[in-house]
Amino acid sequence: MTFNKLAEKTLTTKGELTGIIDRLEKKDLVRREVPPEDRRSFLAVLTPAGERVFAETFPAHIAHLKQRFEQLDNQDLEQIRVALEKIKKLF
Repeated sequence: MTFNKLAEKTLTTKGELTGIIDRLEKKDLVRREVPPEDRRSFLAVLTPAGERVFAETFPAHIAHLKQRFEQLDNQDLEQIRVALEKIKKLF
């Protein structure tokens, strides 16, 4: 994923993201690649170790979130959705 897209999806700045990617690179979980079609940007690519960590952690994270969000009714979920849309527009 490009740094721009990753920053947008995680609601972080490109500066914050650079630090995060630096730390993940030191742990050998991601690597930077330059896409041939746009040599001014970078892609963050999971390494095999990063793929393993993702495969181990993501399903548990989703299960945890699902368990929590299932406790909310439709009205609560709609209020959260509207609030998140407002926050997204700020960025």
